[in-house]
Amino acid sequence: MPEFNPEEERVAIATFPTKPAGLECTAELWLASDLIKVATSGEIPFTATGEDQSISLPISLPGVEGTYPAYLEVFSNGQRIAVFLGDEDVVIAAPAPAPFSFGAVSVSFTSELVYTIAQMSVVVTNNNPTPLQGKIYAYWNWSTEPTTIKRYRRWDGGIDYYQLSLAPGESQTVISPFRFYDQWGDLLANGPYIGAGGHPVLWFEDEFGGSSPMAGPF
Repeated sequence: MPEFNPEEERVAIATFPTKPAGLECTAELWLASDLIKVATSGEIPFTATGEDQSISLPISLPGVEGTYPAYLEVFSNGQRIAVFLGDEDVVIAAPAPAPFSFGAVSVSFTSELVYTIAQMSVVVTNNNPTPLQGKIYAYWNWSTEPTTIKRYRRWDGGIDYYQLSLAPGESQTVISPFRFYDQWGDLLANGPYIGAGGHPVLWFEDEFGGSSPMAGPF
């Protein structure tokens, strides 16, 4: 089934025969929900050729997601002389949201007894025209490793992500503290502990494929 964005402007090309030649007619394409007309091209005038002819029918698609049967009606002198049901329904589906927009990653350091806290922060913005809710992940790896290798930092409460919800154009600073150990190695593959000897790099990602610049190596 053909799929389109809500409220998209389209021009359908309908090909059908109308007889006799020279007959003054109009054609109307419309979409239905529960047999109620929810979008229409209006009546488009044409002159019949007596053979197959193609008629352009501009239409503004519905703004509500769903599946809509398509109907084509042909009129002459105010009387309906033909009606066709489309071979396929029209599907209206909202496009996938764009990822969050990430600014540069800022990292500040605080020394503790046996480790250094590296507090990583970034400004995240929703540039979509609609509200966006999604998961933000904090990742790290050794600077010598490919970026396809990811180790994540668990957030408070033991969860693996930070849930973010932003209105259109809204920004928020997301903060994730890591702990750098000066002498010990990688204590946990996934967690808040990082051995500093391997010169790690840090970055954020969202669940939609967006990513911040990398910070480091440190």
